[in-house]
Amino acid sequence: MTPPAAPRGRGSCRAGSAGFPCRHGGGYNIPMAPIPHPDQVPQRPGKIVVISGPSGVGKTTILRRVLHDLPQLMPSISATTRPPRAGERDGVDYHFLSPAEFERRREAGEFLECCRVYGRQHWYGTLASEVDPRIAAGDWVVLEIDVEGTLSILERYPAAVTIFVEPAVPEQLGERLRGRGTESPDAMARRLEVAHRELREAHRYRHRVVNDDIDAAVAAIEGILNAAGLPAARSSAPKPSPAAHQQPIRSTESRSVSSEEPVHDRRPA
Repeated sequence: MTPPAAPRGRGSCRAGSAGFPCRHGGGYNIPMAPIPHPDQVPQRPGKIVVISGPSGVGKTTILRRVLHDLPQLMPSISATTRPPRAGERDGVDYHFLSPAEFERRREAGEFLECCRVYGRQHWYGTLASEVDPRIAAGDWVVLEIDVEGTLSILERYPAAVTIFVEPAVPEQLGERLRGRGTESPDAMARRLEVAHRELREAHRYRHRVVNDDIDAAVAAIEGILNAAGLPAARSSAPKPSPAAHQQPIRSTESRSVSSEEPVHDRRPA
C-alpha cells in the first residue's frame, strides 16, 4: 500500500500551547528492525497505532509492556531538538537533530506531525521516513503522541488504530503525579489542567482503555490490536523483560470502550 503524498511545509506542525502542549513518547529500549527496502511488497498492508493519554495515566508503562509482548509491533523513534540526556543514544531513544536541521526538514514537509514544547522551545516530531517505509512493507508502527498530533496522523492514515488511555477517575492522575515527586506545585497544577482538557478529547479516539490495573489495561490493548488484524510475530526470539515489569502501577480494574464514530477532523482552534 502506497501512502498518500505528505503535506508540504508546516501544515502538520505546530507550537505547543498551555492548553495542548506537545507530547512525544520515547526511550522504550526495544531493538528495532531495519527499515524495509521500498521495493518489498507486503502480503498484508501495515497500519499505524496511536496511543495517547494524560500525564500520570501510565501509558508509557503500558506501551513498554505491549511492545515486549508483541514483538511484531514497531515503535516509531521521534526526532527532537533537545540535547541527549545521560545514557540516551541517537537513533535508539530519539533522532537528535540540530534546530537548523529540524527546521530544514520541517520546511521540506518531512514530518507527519511535529510540535514545539510549550515553554521550553524544543521541537519534537514524527518523521515520515520513520513510518512510511514500514507501513508500505506491511509492518505495524506504534506512536505515543498527543491529541493534536493524532489528528494530524489521521489526516494521512485515516485507518489508524487510535487508543486513548484514561484513569477510572480523574483524581487518580493527581495521586500518581504526586507519587513521582518530580513536579513543583505550580507545574503539577498546569499538568492536571492540561490532563482534564485532554480527557475531554477522548471521544476522538476509536478505542478508550481505562487503566485501573496495569495487567488488565495491557491485555485490553493487546486484544484491540489482535482484533484489528495485527499479524503474528515473525520471530519467536524472546525479548528481555522491560523495566516496567518491575514497578507496575497498582490499581484495581481496567476496561476497554470502543467509540462508534471516531472524529478525524481537527479540533477547532
